[in-house]
Amino acid sequence: TEGDLLAIEMLTNSIQLDSSYAPAFSELGFRRQRHGNYGLAGAQEISKAEQAYQRALSLNDELLDALFNLSNLYTEMGRTEKAVELAKRMFTINPNSAQAHFSLGYVYRYAGMLEESEKMFDRALAIDPGNRRFRSAGVTYACLGKYEKAVHAFNLDKGSSLALVWTADIFYLQGQEEKALETWNTLLAQEPTGTFSFFSRARLALVEGDTETARTAITELERANPADAEEWVAIAGIYGLLGDAVSTARALEEGVNRGYFNYPYMAANSLFDRVRSAPEFQRVLEMAKVRHEAFKEKFFLNN
Repeated sequence: TEGDLLAIEMLTNSIQLDSSYAPAFSELGFRRQRHGNYGLAGAQEISKAEQAYQRALSLNDELLDALFNLSNLYTEMGRTEKAVELAKRMFTINPNSAQAHFSLGYVYRYAGMLEESEKMFDRALAIDPGNRRFRSAGVTYACLGKYEKAVHAFNLDKGSSLALVWTADIFYLQGQEEKALETWNTLLAQEPTGTFSFFSRARLALVEGDTETARTAITELERANPADAEEWVAIAGIYGLLGDAVSTARALEEGVNRGYFNYPYMAANSLFDRVRSAPEFQRVLEMAKVRHEAFKEKFFLNN
């Protein structure tokens, strides 16, 4: 994330000249959040991102960009109710905000409300069809098995590491192994050390039957302690492909505890087929189900 580091430096210098411009703080927070997630800079960088968003909102409490960024950050951090609160606050400012729809779609995915997430993402993309930030809608579509729709969303930011890693997975699921291998290799050449490079190395190694290299790659990522809860579920998926029920359950539980309880996806995901019957896996799956059902009851059944 060299571009993010450069942006952080430039924005910091700009803020020193004018500390009253709210959008600069929002953009600084976004760059710090990206660096924390994709550059594996850790919790300290994520905390700085949160502080920057809060500073932006202290200057302008109706700045949609800051509310959007902070809601998404809280989703990734497991502060689910706060994420929903901020998204709904955006609707009071602008009921037709694409960012508001996206933020609700984002938190709904983490909570396992996939059909509701899809509806929100569809609306966000209808309002603002070219927004590169909305690429993550593709993850929800992929979770629902709507792969063509997913690839279309990822192509909003075609060539980005997130788009490449998910597109490769879709190719593989569709039986297009050569395209999957090519895409994982493209990602590795483009980003040899970022978060998604670990997944690409592991998947390539698994295709080649090199389980030792796959385990090394995913263990290194786990030790790097990713900030985003969804990444822990992806880590669990690699351990699932390795048939390691204990490690799968450990990573999956970390994801659930950090705020990703997409129970329908976990229950159906083929990545977990080799460990699905293991008691360790079933215990964590039940944890996700309990949190998913509690979210559904609070935000849907009681409304």
